[in-house]
Amino acid sequence: MLYATTGLRRQEILSLTPEDIDYEKRIITPNNHLGETKKSWCSFYNEEAETALNEYLATKNHSRSRRVFPMQRQEVVELWKTAKKRLD
Repeated sequence: MLYATTGLRRQEILSLTPEDIDYEKRIITPNNHLGETKKSWCSFYNEEAETALNEYLATKNHSRSRRVFPMQRQEVVELWKTAKKRLD
């Protein structure tokens, strides 16, 4: 949901840490050194994305990784393919 609604690039989403997210204000400030944009910027997320993020965080075990989404790029590609098939 964050990938679809925030404008963040795939690598920025995959590199997010809990410190990059202001849960109270629903603002994400990605690690700017990882994406194409070298300047600091932020993105807001809506209530629907907030609900999805909270549900995801409540069900995942993040003890082994500092990243919010500890997955590889190819996994994201496969998730998008699955989502597209469901919509078709």
